[in-house]
Amino acid sequence: MTMIYHYTIGSKLTPIMEDGFIRTSPLKPDNGETPVVWLSSNENFELSARKMAFIPSTQQQRLLTVFEMLKMAGGLVRYVFDKEQINAISWAEAQLSIGMSKNKRGLLLKRSRMVGSKPKE
Repeated sequence: MTMIYHYTIGSKLTPIMEDGFIRTSPLKPDNGETPVVWLSSNENFELSARKMAFIPSTQQQRLLTVFEMLKMAGGLVRYVFDKEQINAISWAEAQLSIGMSKNKRGLLLKRSRMVGSKPKE
């Protein structure tokens, strides 16, 4: 059995439980883009799942650290799935099939590498 994970923050737990499902992203997809649920084979927290936040003291947006998300976002949550039981595709397949623009794919890859993530996971 191969496990696959969805990582999110604690403040999203109640809406997910109330809805009974994990919402897809992006909420407002570009024309022709298929929204998806992001999954990872990484057993530890997926660094690309870090959240952006507006920091009042600096008047800027930035990625929160894992510690800041623990403290400010209600903790960290990991949903675990059996890969054989869900319709999961790899990042390599997703790039070709979900209609995401080349520019957006490049930005996602750049951000994931910037935070130390490994897109193949």
